[in-house]
Amino acid sequence: MDEINYPTAYALYEIKKYTGHDMCGLPIIDTDCFVVMPCYITKHTVKYDYDVKKAAEWEKNCTKAYFEELEKDIKKYEEDVKKHEEDVKKQQQDVKKQEENIRKQQQEIEKQKEDIRKQEEETRKKELDQEKNKINIAIVGKPNAGKSTLLNTLIGKERSIVSNIAGTTRDPIDETFNFNGNEICLIDTAGIRKKKNVNSDIEYYSVNRAIKSIEASDVCILMLDVFEGLTEQDKTIANLIIERKKGIVIAANKWDIREKGITWNDYETYMKETFPILNYVFYAKVSATRKKDAEKLLSLAIRVAKTRRQKFETHSLTETFVRATREYTKRLTS
Repeated sequence: MDEINYPTAYALYEIKKYTGHDMCGLPIIDTDCFVVMPCYITKHTVKYDYDVKKAAEWEKNCTKAYFEELEKDIKKYEEDVKKHEEDVKKQQQDVKKQEENIRKQQQEIEKQKEDIRKQEEETRKKELDQEKNKINIAIVGKPNAGKSTLLNTLIGKERSIVSNIAGTTRDPIDETFNFNGNEICLIDTAGIRKKKNVNSDIEYYSVNRAIKSIEASDVCILMLDVFEGLTEQDKTIANLIIERKKGIVIAANKWDIREKGITWNDYETYMKETFPILNYVFYAKVSATRKKDAEKLLSLAIRVAKTRRQKFETHSLTETFVRATREYTKRLTS
C-alpha cells in the first residue's frame, strides 16, 4: 500500500476546500497538479504522479484568486454601505425638508387664522358701530292716524298696508334705509287703543309688541289726527314714551285738509297748553302722503336722536344747570 505523502495530502485538502468534494473514492477529472490522469484515490491506495512545482503554483493561483474575490466582495460591500449611507442621508435631508415645509405651512395657517380673527373682529366692530350709529325710529299713535302711510311715503314703496279700517297693522313692520348719510331703521307699529277698547287677543298682543317697539327705539314719532287733536289716548302713549326715556316728535297729520282759519302757531300753542309736560318736544305739521313733509319730519327725529347721544363735560353741564336755575328763580320772584 502506497503512503500518501504531504504534497498529495495537501492537494486533497485544497481540492476539498475549493470544490467542496471529498476526493476519497472519486475520480480526479482535471487538475494541473497531476500529470497522469485520470487516477483513483482511495482510502487505502493512492496512485499519483505529483508535480510539486505545479502544486505550489496552483496553490498560489488559488490563494490569489480567493483574495481577489474577497477584495472584490469587500469593495462591493463598502460601495453598498456607502450607497446606503448616501440614501439614508438623502432621506434624512428629505425628511428635514418636509418638516421645514410643514413648519412653514403651520406658520402660514396660523397667520391666516390671525388674519381671519382680525377680519372677524373688524367686521364685528364695524357691525357694532353701524348698530350703534343706526337710529331706530318708531312711528306710534292711535289706530288709523297715518302711521303706515308715513312709512310708505318715506321708503317710496307700499311696505305697510294702508286702509281706512282701524287696526290693519298687527305686527311691527321695520325698514332700514339710508337718509342723508344716516342709517335709519323705521318701525311702523300697531295702533294703540285704550285697554277697554281692545276687543281681541290679537289686538292685545299687537299693542304689547308696539310698546316693545317703543322700548327698542331711540326716538318715537307720535302721529296725531289734526281733526281730533291731542286726546287722552295720545297723552297715554306720550307717557309710555316719556317713562321709557325715549326722544319724541309730535306730528299733526292731515294738516293739508285742516279746517280753514286754523294757523299752525295757534294749533301748536293749543297742544302745549293741553299737555304741558311736552313743551320741550318738537311739533310738526305734516301730510303723511307728501314726501317733503315726511322727510322734514324724519329730519326732526334724527336731530332729536343725535342730540340725545351728545356727551357733555360735567362742569359745563353743572354751569348750565346753575344758570338755568338762577334765571328760573328770577322769573318766579319778579
